[in-house]
Amino acid sequence: MWAYEQTPRNECGYKGYLPYYNWPQWADNPKGSPLLDGGERSISGDGKYVPGRNYTCVPNPNRCFVQVEAGSGGGCVNSGPFKKWQVNLGPISTLNTTVPLNPSPDGLGYNARCIKRDLSKRSSSETSDKDVTALITGSANISAFQSTLQNPEPGKLRVHLGGHNTIGGDAGSDFYNSPSDPYFWFHHAQIDRVWWTWQNQNLKDRRLTIAGTLTFQNAPPTRNATLDDVMTMGDYLGFKNITIKEASSTLAGPFYYIYE
Repeated sequence: MWAYEQTPRNECGYKGYLPYYNWPQWADNPKGSPLLDGGERSISGDGKYVPGRNYTCVPNPNRCFVQVEAGSGGGCVNSGPFKKWQVNLGPISTLNTTVPLNPSPDGLGYNARCIKRDLSKRSSSETSDKDVTALITGSANISAFQSTLQNPEPGKLRVHLGGHNTIGGDAGSDFYNSPSDPYFWFHHAQIDRVWWTWQNQNLKDRRLTIAGTLTFQNAPPTRNATLDDVMTMGDYLGFKNITIKEASSTLAGPFYYIYE
């Protein structure tokens, strides 16, 4: 998130900060939020309504923990600044079945298309103040925090997935290609803010703590991560690599930020 924030500053002369999307405030009505209302200062709103659609299995058809009924859109974004925005990568694991297949098996080939969204109150309902408060106050350690934040179970999307699926569509419902929709960055700024809030409830014990292995869902199985493991930023970004320990405090270098 920090690297992303620096990029528009360095490349485009942006002077501000990266805002976060405060899900609880709009959990009952994401369409009414300034971020997604389709106005000229939004990041565009819902997609064009597509009738006759069935529910979507979340997190995927093979693990249908939650059947999310079709939302209020489904088609291409048709209002606001991003109505002509072009998605080029993917799909990789999208839940939107209308997306043309990518010409490359890894999903990284050129595949130009519009942004599709399908705003879902069912999904946003799991990002309520009650859910976020329970996550922060009920997680005694980082392992519990991570699990409650992001691991769905039958009948429950959890906060992280609920936030992602609030916009659904393509690329919003594509786990690996979701950054192609600008919503991703506002959503994950809020993820970072919630983690920061949880961390600051007991900074002494929660600043330098991690849990889990080096691979997503431990597939394939790998060793446990350590604070000395290096996160590669990528040469194209122009930022130095950083250890997990160095990235464990928003008030340490290179970050130096807090949330309002």
